[in-house]
Amino acid sequence: MKTKNTKSTKATVSSKQIASALTAFEKVTAPFAGVPALTPTDRKRMVKIRRGAHQVIPTIASLAQKFAIEAPGLQVDDMLSNLQQAQDLEPLLNAVAAFHQTLKDAHLAASGAAWKTAMVTYVMLRSAGEANRRVGDELVPVQQWFRHRVSSSNAASATGTPATPAPAPAAIVPVAAATGKAPPPSPQG
Repeated sequence: MKTKNTKSTKATVSSKQIASALTAFEKVTAPFAGVPALTPTDRKRMVKIRRGAHQVIPTIASLAQKFAIEAPGLQVDDMLSNLQQAQDLEPLLNAVAAFHQTLKDAHLAASGAAWKTAMVTYVMLRSAGEANRRVGDELVPVQQWFRHRVSSSNAASATGTPATPAPAPAAIVPVAAATGKAPPPSPQG
């Protein structure tokens, strides 16, 4: 009997590699430790630069210096150094955004693969539990977990991972349908 080739759902990044990346991340972020964290209100109230303003600010600075005009408490040199810092941060910000998306994709793939395997295995254990009372008895805590609904805000803090909604039970029906058996009862009870 031939075995069906299945796609591996093994994690692509090892725990050691993740720990190493976290250590490197701490070193990379160290220079930014003194940057004050803005609140959502601060972000809303902060003046936002207009698109393309980086092209006109040097002209404004040049004219202000030429005609000796300076706003009280605001210096042209500070304006130029702030503009330079914003421009210097843009490539780093873009790289971090791309890396953030990569991390989100890796997290989604790993947690999704784990959940898919868990759901299929759970259905198989439920079927085995109907035939073997010992399996059924040991499966009770898992069945209780499925019956207990956790709000998404509590799920993130309880697991330490971002909250994700549980997939619909229909997601495991195709696996059962492939065996030629009737769809299993839903995992919720």
